[in-house]
Amino acid sequence: MDSSSVANFLLGIQILESHVLKLTCIGFLNYIELAKNGISRPVTDISSLGVCSGLVFLNLSENFMDSFVEETTRGFPAGLSSLHVLDISYNNISGQNVVSWLLLNEFAELQHLSLKGNKVAGSLPKLNFKNSMYLDLSTNNFSSDFPRIDDCLKLQHLDLSSKKFFGDVGHSLSSCGELSFL
Repeated sequence: MDSSSVANFLLGIQILESHVLKLTCIGFLNYIELAKNGISRPVTDISSLGVCSGLVFLNLSENFMDSFVEETTRGFPAGLSSLHVLDISYNNISGQNVVSWLLLNEFAELQHLSLKGNKVAGSLPKLNFKNSMYLDLSTNNFSSDFPRIDDCLKLQHLDLSSKKFFGDVGHSLSSCGELSFL
């Protein structure tokens, strides 16, 4: 079998062992679908996927991923800079600096980020989404000034509902010309 034709890696096995985030990636792996698999690891364990340099899609939604480990000094793995879709919605992720950790490295290709339905708290950093079209941070525990969102010309969907934001929304979204959902 020609291994170069295997461009997608789909794991739909129910109740995967928690050590699944210790995957050793092969060079052409670009798609990991691990939603609803009972993964119960700290969200920072995603760092182990940094060796998956060709990964463009990562879905870890509806698992039991939990607390953000504050002691983690490295940001989200720079090796995942080609990521287009990151969905870690509906887990048990909590902590003050989760979004800052996720966005510490620049993700120039990131088009879809969903952190919906977790327990993330604190304030949001200035957000830069040059190629992003979809951002969902709803149903978390943020309470801060409305985040400044720069370089968001392509952003079409922004969901920040069920939060306690205050401040000038218009100024924060002034460069988001394609926004059709707020």
